[in-house]
Amino acid sequence: MMLDNTKSIEEILLDEGVITYKVIGKSMEPMIRQNQDLVTIAKKDPKVSCSENDVVLFKKGGNLVLHRIVDVLPDKLYNILGDNCAKIERNIKEEDIIGVMSHFYRNGIRYSVFDSVYINYVNRLRDNEKARMHRKYLYDIIVWCFRFLPDRYLVIIKNLARKITNCQMKFE
Repeated sequence: MMLDNTKSIEEILLDEGVITYKVIGKSMEPMIRQNQDLVTIAKKDPKVSCSENDVVLFKKGGNLVLHRIVDVLPDKLYNILGDNCAKIERNIKEEDIIGVMSHFYRNGIRYSVFDSVYINYVNRLRDNEKARMHRKYLYDIIVWCFRFLPDRYLVIIKNLARKITNCQMKFE
């Protein structure tokens, strides 16, 4: 089901059991691009626990966040990290998870979480996770230091910071 503006994502997911929508935010790049790619989220079955590498939609404060589970902890707790983030969100409760991504669409192509292209991406991502997090953190610091510059210069700084930190993974 496509998102309409009369109901929230959470309401549609609870009512229909599945929702497809465009994400807002860059935390899951490069896999899911902001305002370009569609994600399909299935309502989480309360009888089924999530697994490492699942991309889940969870409640954090008053917001919904779509990130990847990087650790399954005892007592139905999870550590969760966006693919383009440097900070792990720790001890997320299972009851805060409302949905699990089943597939996404990029340039009209459907990628299931069971497709080999997706699985290869996740394996590369996770194999380099610590180094990637450090590089992303360094990139964020560099950009933050120059945040006062006009946008046209900040774009140049971001490109240089990407090259310095080699902080540009690709999907596919």
